[in-house]
Amino acid sequence: MRKTGRIVDWNDAKGYGFIDSGDGGRQAFVHINDFPRGSRRPVDGDEVSYEEAEDKRGRPKAAEARLAVGGVSFHPAASAGLAALLALAAVGGIAAAELAPWWVPAAFITASLVAVAAYGLDKKAAATDGRRIPDVVLHFLSIAGGWPGAFYAQRRFHHKTRKTAFQFVFALTILLNVTALFLFCWSCP
Repeated sequence: MRKTGRIVDWNDAKGYGFIDSGDGGRQAFVHINDFPRGSRRPVDGDEVSYEEAEDKRGRPKAAEARLAVGGVSFHPAASAGLAALLALAAVGGIAAAELAPWWVPAAFITASLVAVAAYGLDKKAAATDGRRIPDVVLHFLSIAGGWPGAFYAQRRFHHKTRKTAFQFVFALTILLNVTALFLFCWSCP
């Protein structure tokens, strides 16, 4: 059963703390590994939702914990999916306002779908020691308009999110693509 509560006694150095559900029962132990990869580290007072479980000694513990934002908890992949969808909707809005031709959102959607597939294949190859997709190809897909899909795929597959150099270049590809889109729309009659 999914419950909600607040983080108490969080020890960030050791990566664990407790959740007080406010029902007067025992506090549930929670470890940093119980949160999805890609979410920020919790602090005392954070509202969370979690699956109630028990450890080997029968003590309450949290499983599949998620930080709540505005009272609602989201998995990072769902948040990334929403962000990617909003980015694609913005591009569609640009085309609908006739600031760009119809094929611009079609290109973004196509490149995003290809990027999701490429990240999924690269993650699978990384796990099985298979042939990897070069980073330059992944970055090219982002520059070509596939960055909303790449953003989603990184969080969905937990792939390339901790590589600082990769994330820096990824941010540059987004900046380049958005700048090019702006200049293209500015020059359209």
